[in-house]
Amino acid sequence: MKKYKKSTAKIELIDICEILKIKEDMGKLGEKYAEAHTMNQKLSVHYDITELATGTFKMWKDKGYKVVKGSKSFKFWSKPIKAKKKDTEGEGTKETKYKFFNVAHVFTSEQVEKI
Repeated sequence: MKKYKKSTAKIELIDICEILKIKEDMGKLGEKYAEAHTMNQKLSVHYDITELATGTFKMWKDKGYKVVKGSKSFKFWSKPIKAKKKDTEGEGTKETKYKFFNVAHVFTSEQVEKI
């Protein structure tokens, strides 16, 4: 089976999520996270960008904006991606279904300007 190398962005995002999960399990996540139910909501609170409009590079471009040069993206989990793999072992064919998440690079309204 082919192994894929994890990107540094994905490793960084996994590390942040693990820290948030550990703090949550210990009951030390804090009051500001009270309304955050999903991991992406918790990440938004962690990055302190809950009040800002956000979007990917393509979303901003489609709306007529450009990302300011030098802006660093915030990393979130994308929508789940479904995939199938067919294995032919022995007599039959076995189909395995996968579901995984990519990293979405998001910019805030403070990081873009009208074209």
